[in-house]
Amino acid sequence: MCPGKNKDGYFNHSDILKQADEAMDIVKEDYAGMEHVFVYDNAPLHLKCAKGSPSARHMPKFTLKVGENWFVEVTKHHPDGKPVTDNKGKYVEIKILMSDATLPSGQPQPLYFEEGHTCQGTFKGMAEILIECGYNCEKIYKLHAQCGKSFNCVPGAIDCCCFQLLYNKLDFMNAPTLLKTHYAAHGFKVIFLSKFHCVTGLLHYNDLL
Repeated sequence: MCPGKNKDGYFNHSDILKQADEAMDIVKEDYAGMEHVFVYDNAPLHLKCAKGSPSARHMPKFTLKVGENWFVEVTKHHPDGKPVTDNKGKYVEIKILMSDATLPSGQPQPLYFEEGHTCQGTFKGMAEILIECGYNCEKIYKLHAQCGKSFNCVPGAIDCCCFQLLYNKLDFMNAPTLLKTHYAAHGFKVIFLSKFHCVTGLLHYNDLL
């Protein structure tokens, strides 16, 4: 075992999915006929969503000028799931389209102008996305894109800026995790524990038994 960026790599989400496959194989063989629910904590490694999932971070407020566009930057991976690095050991980044969101009606909401539009293929921007969802055009244009330089929104605020409005949309809040999607494809349920103090965690509780 040689852990490291340019060696065997570090434990990543692909390894989590492989563990999930092994766990599902075990319960299918040894505990067939029973309903199984897998439980995970809320570690970022477990909550990873598909590349390009809707996220308000770094979105421009308005549609960009002709010839410009906005994409999501993600790390490029080898087929085995390990990240690609350059000759200096830095992760190689690629740009991809953000996935569709969902309108209040339940219909898909493309985040890039569709074919036939004068700006086809261009990212709509937060203002246009929110207006399509039914928000008042005048109000949205007056809102800041975000509060402060690092989303310094007042605790509890939900409509102080465009970022918060998008962040609180259900499709942005509840983007399915890759782990949940993976289990569902095999007919299994998975739940993720809420954030809690370390002394109330399952491992600590077991130590007290």
